[in-house]
Amino acid sequence: SQHCESGGDGIVWVVNALTDETYDSLVRPVLQASELRIKKIGAPFRIDGFQEARITRRSLADLIHGDNTSRFTLRFVTPTAFKSGGTYQTIPSTRLVYQNLIMHYGQVFDADHEVDPDTVEYLASHTLIARYSLHSCSFLVSGKRIPAFMGNMTVNVEGPQPLRGFAHMLFRFGEFGGVGIKTSMGMGGLSVG
Repeated sequence: SQHCESGGDGIVWVVNALTDETYDSLVRPVLQASELRIKKIGAPFRIDGFQEARITRRSLADLIHGDNTSRFTLRFVTPTAFKSGGTYQTIPSTRLVYQNLIMHYGQVFDADHEVDPDTVEYLASHTLIARYSLHSCSFLVSGKRIPAFMGNMTVNVEGPQPLRGFAHMLFRFGEFGGVGIKTSMGMGGLSVG
């Protein structure tokens, strides 16, 4: 996934390579460049520096049994939307968030696109939205506006510790993989607190 955020006196381009192949073909060449030219804008952008963070499947798995956190604030930092039944869903539900994160995780680590609906429902039924501050927005793709939302949503995950740890693992993965549709185009940037 990738997205842009405003940061201090410039723009921060967040690029998340979830496989070594993606890192080698996308991130490594960018790290060696001093500037980038974006075709649609036609202007060069200077690269002032970079930060690198890595996450492993093992560190994600450790969250399942080694973490006791039950309250999470999901910050949707770029326009985010889900598609369900052929329709854009612009109000997040815990079911849509979990379903999407499990699907993305499976695609990256298990080469599996199937999501067990019972797992999603169990997670969603044990997760309560405690507070939210969301607003509607849109994301422009090829001249078409995709309806979306941005903002914060705080959730409480109730139930046994492994369930809370599994939710934490999915949210942490979402920081790297994004959540929702079109994460490779800049949608679905997620930060978790």
